[in-house]
Amino acid sequence: MSRKTLIAITVFVVLVVAMNAAYLQSLPTTRHITVQSFDFFFTVPGIQGNDPTITVRTGDTIVLTLENNVTQNDHEFFVLTKENFDKYTTTLQLGENASEPEPAFMNGSVEDVAAGQSKTGTFVVEQSGTYIYACLDKMGTVPLTHANKGMYGTFQVESGGIFSIMRSLGSLLGDVFSNSITSIPIIIIWQVAILLSLAAVTKRSD
Repeated sequence: MSRKTLIAITVFVVLVVAMNAAYLQSLPTTRHITVQSFDFFFTVPGIQGNDPTITVRTGDTIVLTLENNVTQNDHEFFVLTKENFDKYTTTLQLGENASEPEPAFMNGSVEDVAAGQSKTGTFVVEQSGTYIYACLDKMGTVPLTHANKGMYGTFQVESGGIFSIMRSLGSLLGDVFSNSITSIPIIIIWQVAILLSLAAVTKRSD
């Protein structure tokens, strides 16, 4: 085996290892997030400050538990587009009526958590971007929501990295096949392509 062939094989092995590591790191995952609510702010254990930025990635399944740590007010957690959040809270601030907006993601809310209680909801973040999480409850602040009192923060959804397209495809395959095959076909496709390329380079080198 020639020196050129050995170099080609080494390069391709390193490429396979690097791509596999990057892909596995970028796979959608399940994130368990606990949010604690007070009057009128949120905290997240492990993140400093009130109403901190919560960062997740596209394709992630979010298992969010809202713990209501007050003695009288109900609280809730909504993930909203910034446009809907601004429109809703501004309309109420002006003294006008407004319908409660829909969450930015399907099931992207944990609602009506009584004082001293907790509740868990699960949703999938599908689109990258900057969103707002907020409490839209009005108990004690009618006609304004708790969000109008400052109870909101940033919910940042980042792209899945260099394999973000594959993350989206993996989520689609999971939906179609009920998660029975996850993303295995994607791994097979690119590794076969690399091996074929390696074989071609090796043949030419010889």
